[in-house]
Amino acid sequence: MGNSSTNTASTAVTHIFNTNPWDLGIDHTFQTFFTPNALDNLNKQYNGRKQEVGSYEPIWTKSLVTNLGGLTRIPKASGFGALIISIVIDIVTASIETLNPEEDSTDILRRVFAEEKASTVYNEMEEALKRCTMNINNEAKMKSDIVNAERRLSFALTTLKNSMLDGHMKTRSLKIWVNGAAFHVQLLIHLARLEEGVDSHQALAAVSIYQKNLEQLLLKYNESKSKTIVVKSGFLFGKGPIVYDIMDEEIGQALFSGTFYHHLYPPNLWPHPTVILKALHDDILKYPQIIQVREHFREVRENLAELISQREYFILS
Repeated sequence: MGNSSTNTASTAVTHIFNTNPWDLGIDHTFQTFFTPNALDNLNKQYNGRKQEVGSYEPIWTKSLVTNLGGLTRIPKASGFGALIISIVIDIVTASIETLNPEEDSTDILRRVFAEEKASTVYNEMEEALKRCTMNINNEAKMKSDIVNAERRLSFALTTLKNSMLDGHMKTRSLKIWVNGAAFHVQLLIHLARLEEGVDSHQALAAVSIYQKNLEQLLLKYNESKSKTIVVKSGFLFGKGPIVYDIMDEEIGQALFSGTFYHHLYPPNLWPHPTVILKALHDDILKYPQIIQVREHFREVRENLAELISQREYFILS
């Protein structure tokens, strides 16, 4: 057939997904520490930084102990606790002039929020990290800080969610909400650790609500993409091909470019752009970062009891 194609619309969608056009996943530092393997990952970071500082190790170690409130053994070094220690390690490492860690935990919020730093969610997350880093050696104060921070963050996340559901959906806003929700759940898990109890009700309720909210937001996201992803095309003179771009106008980016030849010409590499567009709209919720976000909340819920029970020590060696 003269107008048949050698690739399918599904192949085109896979090609688009592989370019990662929409940045809405959970930050890699959160993925590192919001898991049952948090302490192992923290020890790997600590040992890696110790090797990096080389001959500066004595100064680095002394500064690290000082910034950890004089502690060399820190309990409950999992989840949010591990994240706080990780941030302190990177702050101290970055203070040595010759070093600039490539994977810097202190850059989490910059990566997540980018130009949206005026966000209330950003303010509440930054304040929680600052206060808990300041009180890393005082569990009573840290507990109080978390209680206050999680309430304010919960309200900010609800406000952001409702704004998106009311029609103000953007990829960056969804990313902020996703990371903020993951962060809030970890605050509640760490609060349960600090209370030395086994009551996981708050954390379980939060992650369950966020799973439901996520599905609502993803449906809205899918709806918004059906409006912002469009075909931009132009006909060349005569019987020439259609030259086209599949664009996402929300992010201002071409997702896919190609040509579609007149039926009298040899076979096309790809189907007609409208066929690709329909396949993309049908499969948008199969985007790998969306799958990863769903998996994150599912795994946290399944591992909740184990996460709360983790009270192991991080030990400076």
